[in-house]
Amino acid sequence: MSDREVVVTGMGLVSPLGHGVEENWTRLRGLKTGILQQRHDDLPACFCYAGTVEPLASPSVPASLAAQVKFLNRGAVLGLTAAHEAMAQVRDGAQVVPAASRALFIASGDFSKIGYEFLYAATEEEAASRR
Repeated sequence: MSDREVVVTGMGLVSPLGHGVEENWTRLRGLKTGILQQRHDDLPACFCYAGTVEPLASPSVPASLAAQVKFLNRGAVLGLTAAHEAMAQVRDGAQVVPAASRALFIASGDFSKIGYEFLYAATEEEAASRR
């Protein structure tokens, strides 16, 4: 195996479309977006759309780490849930990759708790130019 090869042994996904790669793919192929209009009187119209992830069960972790789960933020829980799905898909063939060359990549984002005020001016300007 060369240094430039990448082997994807599993994938996991949690999004407003669903929990799991298969559910997300099915809904995406059905032309679903997972984004809904959510009217708020105190927000401009361009900020009244959101995708919400349905509640998740607590991620499966070893008993020795179970007490630590309560300290995870929502983004970490989403990432851990997706990583759990990906790891469940790992095949025995992944063992041919030397341990020093293996990696686990987790990408997650949960922007529901940050302020969007800094985005408003640019977004409103762009929306106005398209009217």
